[in-house]
Amino acid sequence: MYTDLVNKHFGNMKRQLIEKELSEFTANNQECVVLDVGAGKGANFAYLPPNASVICIEPDPLMRQALQTNVLGYPRVKLEKVIGGFAEDMSEIDSGSVDVVIATHVLCSVDDIKQTLKEIKRVLRKGGKYIYMEHVAARESNWLHYLQCILSPVWRWVLICRLDVDARQHIEGAGFASQKDEYFIVGQLEPIFSMFTIIWSHVTRPHLFGVAIK
Repeated sequence: MYTDLVNKHFGNMKRQLIEKELSEFTANNQECVVLDVGAGKGANFAYLPPNASVICIEPDPLMRQALQTNVLGYPRVKLEKVIGGFAEDMSEIDSGSVDVVIATHVLCSVDDIKQTLKEIKRVLRKGGKYIYMEHVAARESNWLHYLQCILSPVWRWVLICRLDVDARQHIEGAGFASQKDEYFIVGQLEPIFSMFTIIWSHVTRPHLFGVAIK
């Protein structure tokens, strides 16, 4: 339920970002290989161009089961492979074999950000795109930044998620040929009446949307 709520909340923003960056494939009806990292239930299928061949990485077996069912609703999407694993190890995918990597809300939850970005860059072909959407650390000297720093250790332990990731700095350090992104504060989630949801919807509002090119 909560995953569905988050996907609904960010749906329009993801659609604009992904469809814009994949417009060349759509316009030319060109085949492309897409790797969806942390694919969940397959929410990103709705934004992919025709003739997309998709590889998904998802560690949760229940999510993978839902993904296999949901892809049936997108006949234009060809699901090539579903890998039950983590972003730090993409050894089942050949180097330089992917046109586009999509990763939304991934860097906050991986154990090794540097290794994850190394693998993303490795599997991309030269000129391939890494499209990302991440909740990130708020600007320093902001009250929200201090709150994130206080909560992050417990948040990481309970929810397997960091609140204080500087995604832009990590991606810059990965050595992509170019990088363009935007930092902004997203609107709050639709209310669910629990203290957790109220806190969650505040501390995860700072976001970074962008694309890096290999």
